[in-house]
Amino acid sequence: MFTIYDGREYFYQWDLDRKLIVYDETIKEVHFCNKTDDCSLVCEVYTEGALRLVNVPNILLQDNWRINVYAYDENYTKYSKTFDVKSRSKPADYIYTEKELLKWEQLEGRLESVEQAQIELENTKGEVKTINDILPDENGNIEINKKNIATPTYITLIPKAILEAHYLKRYTGELVAMGSGDKTYIVKQYDVSKVSTVSITASSNLVNHFYTFTNPTGKVIALSEQAASGAAVSKITNKIVDVPEGATILNVAWTKPGIEANALSLEHNLLADKWANKKWVCIGDSLTVIGTRTSKAYHTYIAEATGINVVNMGASGTGYARGGTNTFYGRIANVPLDADVVTIFGSGNDLSSGLSLGEITDTGTDTLCGCINTAIDNLISIMPTVQLGIVTPTPWVGQQPNAGKPMEKYANAIVDICKARSIPCLDLYHCSNLRPWTEEGRMACYTKDDGNGVHPDETGHKLIAPRFKAFLESLLM
Repeated sequence: MFTIYDGREYFYQWDLDRKLIVYDETIKEVHFCNKTDDCSLVCEVYTEGALRLVNVPNILLQDNWRINVYAYDENYTKYSKTFDVKSRSKPADYIYTEKELLKWEQLEGRLESVEQAQIELENTKGEVKTINDILPDENGNIEINKKNIATPTYITLIPKAILEAHYLKRYTGELVAMGSGDKTYIVKQYDVSKVSTVSITASSNLVNHFYTFTNPTGKVIALSEQAASGAAVSKITNKIVDVPEGATILNVAWTKPGIEANALSLEHNLLADKWANKKWVCIGDSLTVIGTRTSKAYHTYIAEATGINVVNMGASGTGYARGGTNTFYGRIANVPLDADVVTIFGSGNDLSSGLSLGEITDTGTDTLCGCINTAIDNLISIMPTVQLGIVTPTPWVGQQPNAGKPMEKYANAIVDICKARSIPCLDLYHCSNLRPWTEEGRMACYTKDDGNGVHPDETGHKLIAPRFKAFLESLLM
């Protein structure tokens, strides 16, 4: 099949002019690719002495991704093999060169395709034939909507850490802390463990790197180009980069004065179509309010991740029964009629309303169940087809699940009402991952609540946000 010319079973990153031995005499060309390629690079087999050889494209050895090699026999692939590329630092004297890859027949074919496309373009005389493969009607018209436009959407990534007095060292990309504490050098770190493509803006100088990717242990697995020599600041703006396999952290340099480091995640059309221009109304209590107890709520994290438009209708101290004229059922009249989805979240405040729980079939406002049903009735009377989702309150200190506490009975009543009325329900009382009844739980997620264990902080909201997002996604789909 194939073996590496020097007898090794793998390549090293940044090597040059590597060769494979081709043992099958029927194979005249070999195709190479890695995970970044949309098409294979084609190399011809040649004879050198008694050996049949093929050159490995140097460009594929610039990354530490596996190289797939295919033996091609005229009209079909006979077999394939994969070679590992072991990671190493880029040599200081590395100069990229490449031998001719494509056969002349292929280049000639490409030229013919270009010429034919030019002829077709001239013949159309400016008429549109298709848009993103959408054919025109009998009159030559094409209806364009958002789904027909293949424009990607970029979502701002939130830095995991901002490291002052740090830079990305030349040649190695090592994250270096400056002993001087010079705050003109900053490195922003982003979590890219669930990101495939990013747009990077960065600035650097003194031949240091603009950005690097590291694995969970902090090992550099991919380097950017370097800044120019000297103290003058070099910049890159909105450079599109694929996240390499195994990378979890993106480190981006910012040298002041210079362009501020930034990273955007590329979200493709499916996500954009699902969330973009959608309006989400959040009715709730203090857990929906942004204030002294948290600078970010669950809806903040979701909006940052998706771009959805949030209408925050949270009010502290309120609930289905609490709040006077500002109860949940009283607030329904102010819901924007163009809302795509409405969620009602809460509320433990109702436990101090003085009303009995009642039965899940109650109407009116004399019981808690009656107030819940009244809020639902008021919403569907003005928006009968709106996507409605109801969320139980999260547990409080002293109100842990499975302990026969009043909040559990209240949360169970909300769940039962939703079941009886065919309304989607997210039970965060039983599945929030918040544990305010423990000291560890309060120290982790309730740091701004004066030890009360009622109002989650930013960490607490970040904990429940993925469950809320999945619930919201099910409503929008």
